[in-house]
Amino acid sequence: MRFFFFTKTRWQEPPRIRHQLAKLLADAGHCVEFFELPLFPWQTRTKADTGHERISLHNYKQLIHHKLRLTKSLHYLNAAYEEPQIRRILQHLEVLDSDIVVLFNYEYFFIRRIFPNNRIILIINDYFWSNPLGGFEKPLRWALAKTCRTSDRVLAVSPPLIELLRPYCKAELFFPWADVDYQAPQFGSYRNILLFWGYIDQRLDLSYVEALANAFGQGDLDYEIFLVGPIDIYRRDLKRLGMCPKIRFGRSSPLDDLPLSRVLCGFNPYKSNVTSINAATLPNKTLQELARGLPQVITGMPNFIDQPFVFRMTGVVDRDIEVLNSLRSRFDDLQPAISAFVSANSAESRLKALMDYVA
Repeated sequence: MRFFFFTKTRWQEPPRIRHQLAKLLADAGHCVEFFELPLFPWQTRTKADTGHERISLHNYKQLIHHKLRLTKSLHYLNAAYEEPQIRRILQHLEVLDSDIVVLFNYEYFFIRRIFPNNRIILIINDYFWSNPLGGFEKPLRWALAKTCRTSDRVLAVSPPLIELLRPYCKAELFFPWADVDYQAPQFGSYRNILLFWGYIDQRLDLSYVEALANAFGQGDLDYEIFLVGPIDIYRRDLKRLGMCPKIRFGRSSPLDDLPLSRVLCGFNPYKSNVTSINAATLPNKTLQELARGLPQVITGMPNFIDQPFVFRMTGVVDRDIEVLNSLRSRFDDLQPAISAFVSANSAESRLKALMDYVA
């Protein structure tokens, strides 16, 4: 079977659910035509290699960023710019009625015109239409509603997203999955690192991160915070955090390339009342960390999974250090619960679910 992916992602970006799903299908013997995030007219394409013979990359361009399409007319104008480019690419691919479209672009209301006879699966994995420029959310919701109606199935990665989609469609839950089977960590290992692995941006509660790290230093504690991933924070914040000896930064890196034998937990220090974070229940990266045996420590994230290996911080650093001490003493004992959760959210179960959707 062949799948056409339309995404807001470049292949070289840190792995997200669209990369993961493409690889899952390819490993199962299917072919994936992966349409990357459209470039702008002035940008040039950078060639990338998927490393998989069954995944092919395709590039085209957009005229207007999706959050700058502040009227229906601008949505139609951008569609008129993108649609011919997509059609030209498809001329060389000989689309069959049996091909499946997997759509991650919530505003592609025109996709049915391009694929009139194909099954279209829309996957909503983020609250993309939140915080529009100037508060112009209505045009984005209009495009979302039309895209939902033109899709055969709509999947969402968290219950809060399903609720947000309720006015437009009856979405179904489709959680991410672990990229590998559960791997038992080294028992009895010395663990002192709180690992944040992801996008380092303004959604993080940087004041709390700094306060916690300073408390580590003042209390002569061995804990340290390791922030790994692309950095998109204010320069003043980066400078301030960089001056703290208990905080260090690392470049984007595969999880297995990090010193996991010293990592105590996956650390998710997000702010409260951030719309996109509030909608998260089981982020893609969480299962990758759990598959390596790492419990989760969180702030914010009111809809995050409630499991015995998830520890919610209070925001009071002295009490939170007690939470970390308790976690460290219980690390090995938490592994059976983590293993069972990872097994219940395996790649095989998600592949079966997806193939049931397209049947």
